[in-house]
Amino acid sequence: MNYDLFNSISILMGAVGLMLYCMQRLCITLSDRKNNRLTDILERSLSNKYTSLLSGLVGTVCMQSSSAFTVFLCGLAGGGILNMAMIFPAIMGANIGATLIVFLISLPIGEIMCCVLPVFAILSVCDKRRTRVYEIMTIICTIFLTFIIIERTTLTFGDGLEQFFLRSRSPFILLILGMLTTALVQSSSIVTAILLCIYDSGFIELYNAMFVIMGINVGTCMTSILASMGSGKNAGYVAASHTLFNLFGCILFSILLSIRPIANLIIFALSAIRSPKMQLAIFHITYNLTTAVLLLPQSDKITLLLCGWLRLNQKPIRQRLNTTQ
Repeated sequence: MNYDLFNSISILMGAVGLMLYCMQRLCITLSDRKNNRLTDILERSLSNKYTSLLSGLVGTVCMQSSSAFTVFLCGLAGGGILNMAMIFPAIMGANIGATLIVFLISLPIGEIMCCVLPVFAILSVCDKRRTRVYEIMTIICTIFLTFIIIERTTLTFGDGLEQFFLRSRSPFILLILGMLTTALVQSSSIVTAILLCIYDSGFIELYNAMFVIMGINVGTCMTSILASMGSGKNAGYVAASHTLFNLFGCILFSILLSIRPIANLIIFALSAIRSPKMQLAIFHITYNLTTAVLLLPQSDKITLLLCGWLRLNQKPIRQRLNTTQ
């Protein structure tokens, strides 16, 4: 029995490590400085709040990690090439993009990705002209393979997980747990994937799982905070924007879910969806979309507030140089 437990833990740790490596490789491959295409596209697309939001969404889905995209924004902001007013909407888009990643995880496409994984792996070696495209597809398929491994492995811890979540009846303790776990793992996608598998196995109630989702969103802020350290005030603005967005959403929905009639209405609406994974995915999308809809009209005021607090100039260095010449 002890050997089986050790074996399961080893497989789970290996799957999480492989997922982290694949996400890092995907981020490096997409943001390769040799072509500099992603940077150029971001500079052009971050022209107004709506295109900035869309850019954050697409960038996060491509990188398969909102944390990776936020770190990338910290680098661009630290280089002084981004308009501060456009960063906050991009942060909103990144959070919405993270929910789409959860939505993709909840769909039964993992087996299909595993089937085509060997095909893309072989093509990435044989076809030298399109190596980068096949490499990206190979990494994405491998990420879905790790999701399946995590799902199968978490079933081994059924009794322990059930006892743990039954004892942790306070949803706010689970919120803090989700926040700390995400801060330690440095990837909301991994923690969310594990949560989806646990909820699908029936070891946690929907009401408690929603609080874990909110904690996961707040926990992602640690990545941007760490990335902004030593990178200047501009990168600090990205971290502050990310933290403000997620804290606002967490406080708002904590209050709403604390009101029993509203909580029962949300649970009733989500219970109409048969797939447990899809229930959490829909809640995650609703959570971030609601927060974005409420904060997007106020993004200019929030930018002025944060820039005043950090004593920043909203215009990028490149634009300020052009105006002085």
